[in-house]
Amino acid sequence: MLSLEEVRKLIEAEIRPLKTKISEYEEKIKELEKSQSFLSNQYDTLLKQIQGNNGKYAKIDRRVEDLRRDVDLSADEIEDLEQYLRP
Repeated sequence: MLSLEEVRKLIEAEIRPLKTKISEYEEKIKELEKSQSFLSNQYDTLLKQIQGNNGKYAKIDRRVEDLRRDVDLSADEIEDLEQYLRP
């Protein structure tokens, strides 16, 4: 029959590799958490940039439309002046 000390040593011998594996997994989890945090921060940064760009593009679109209207009005005025200047 095994003594209590022998049983304890057998259990510790079986647990030791498990503890090592658990430590390895804990380290991998920490690395994954760091990677996830980095990617999350990058996503947030990109999202802010995209939202800012969308606002800029909307302003540019409005400005282009304003300029298009101005060109159309100018073209109409030029036509009117051309008709007025014809003999």
